[in-house]
Amino acid sequence: MNASGGDPTGQLGPVFRWKTIRDEARIFGIDLRLVTKTELKTSSALPTSATTAVSLRRLQHFKTEPRRSYRWILSHDGTTQQAGKATPEDTGLLTTKTLNLLDQSVRLRIAP
Repeated sequence: MNASGGDPTGQLGPVFRWKTIRDEARIFGIDLRLVTKTELKTSSALPTSATTAVSLRRLQHFKTEPRRSYRWILSHDGTTQQAGKATPEDTGLLTTKTLNLLDQSVRLRIAP
């Protein structure tokens, strides 16, 4: 998330996890969540929520156009948690800001 490059699943920092679920010409979807204690095999306290920005990189089919507005929806169990609009930079990099993530999976959907 806001990493240089990246894989379809992965992390930046020790607490974020994501998995691309849709990468199509007109819609992009990704599941996002925080890591759990069990996954890290730690007794240390981990956050159960966090606010972050997510930049879309290494897209295969979903293409962005600079200065075009894109709608995004962040949902949990089919219920919208947040929604907004984002506009790509001149390079086409699209970033959604101030997303509230949980230790349970939430889905980010983006479309023109």
